[in-house]
Amino acid sequence: MVSNGNIRHLGVRGTAVASLESRFGVNVSVVVALVVSFGVGVLVPRLALAKLGEASYGVYALIVGFSGVLSFADLGLIPGLTLVLARLVAMGEVARLYFLLRRVDRLVVACFACLAAGCGGLMYMSLHNLDRHAFYAFGLFALATLWSARAEIRSTLICVSGAVGAAYLLRSVYSLLFLLFVVIMGVLVGKWDGPWPVCLGQLSASWSYYALVNLYSGRRLTERKRAAHARRSDRSSRDDTRDLLREALRLSKSLLKKQVP
Repeated sequence: MVSNGNIRHLGVRGTAVASLESRFGVNVSVVVALVVSFGVGVLVPRLALAKLGEASYGVYALIVGFSGVLSFADLGLIPGLTLVLARLVAMGEVARLYFLLRRVDRLVVACFACLAAGCGGLMYMSLHNLDRHAFYAFGLFALATLWSARAEIRSTLICVSGAVGAAYLLRSVYSLLFLLFVVIMGVLVGKWDGPWPVCLGQLSASWSYYALVNLYSGRRLTERKRAAHARRSDRSSRDDTRDLLREALRLSKSLLKKQVP
């Protein structure tokens, strides 16, 4: 006969085993994402160099160099936004969560447009000759970076919903799609007259990554959605969202101050 103490002991042991299995799965997903990202980071430049040559590859390297500037399009909101999203997911406030995401998307797009315009001006001053293929490639690369930034915000939503391993696996899929699309462009386009094919491949991979992350995060929210939701007017929803954005910015600043010695 099994006593209540033994039942509690088995329950605690089962919970510990499940927690260890979950952590192991997350660690495996992180390792897979790092290995795949490293492999794609090695193969794609080699394919691009073989197709473009040294001169045109230099233009591609110049375009990729602007990725650090364009990455500021998220305004540094992701650390604080993670905490806010975690609270909304735990409370089942799906409507407010999507409203907040739409506001963040508009802010990211507006900031990204300003940064892209500035990078385009710097690129114009850096090139001796006006090359329309280079600016076409930069436009594709900028759009790819925008879709990737929006996908990373949705990936944060997946992480706070408890599916951290799935978020890293989706990043691995994005890297593999990038490599696949670059290979396809190498087969379809015989001679590359500029770096636009590899940038088009990156744009296709980024949009696919956003679509996958958006679909998966929607399913995760549907699973965690609660039956009872407090109905608010449009005005109160906007006021609450402004407060949440301010809180996300405040939390991001406080986390940044703790990281800086």
